[in-house]
Amino acid sequence: MSRAMGLPPGLPDIYGMAVRIPLSDEERDDGDTGQDRGWADLLFASTGENALGRFVLRLRPSSAVGPLTTLLPVRTPAGPLLLRLAPLTPSTGDHLTPPLTMSVSCAFGTGRWMPLGTMQLGAEVTDHEHDRHDPIRHQLPGTEQYSWVERLREPAYRSARRRGPLDV
Repeated sequence: MSRAMGLPPGLPDIYGMAVRIPLSDEERDDGDTGQDRGWADLLFASTGENALGRFVLRLRPSSAVGPLTTLLPVRTPAGPLLLRLAPLTPSTGDHLTPPLTMSVSCAFGTGRWMPLGTMQLGAEVTDHEHDRHDPIRHQLPGTEQYSWVERLREPAYRSARRRGPLDV
């Protein structure tokens, strides 16, 4: 979890959440380069929920208030895909502690949200716990970045890659 604007605690901010999804053996080979990807990275931000609001960042008093969406779509054979996380349980910590259980849904473009399941936080951290999240290099299987999204995101990720793993 992060606060995008870095405002002092107690003030609303735009919340972000990075999610790393381990891939099965079948999903690991990207097919094009033969590289072992190991995981997919997704980035979520506090946004609205309706057809237009899902593309607009929103200030929130806490990470546990309201939905988080991927904000920027990825290309799929069925069209532009967005994902949404919504709190199902209350947060048990400070404003940066997300709820432990969140519903997961998807929408194609401005279409309706369709439930996919739930996400339970608190799973064991992998060996990659200090690698920076990078949705450009670690895409969800069956998706690809739109060129305009990659152009928008790539400068920040290129800079983060030069800095290497997170210092903890």
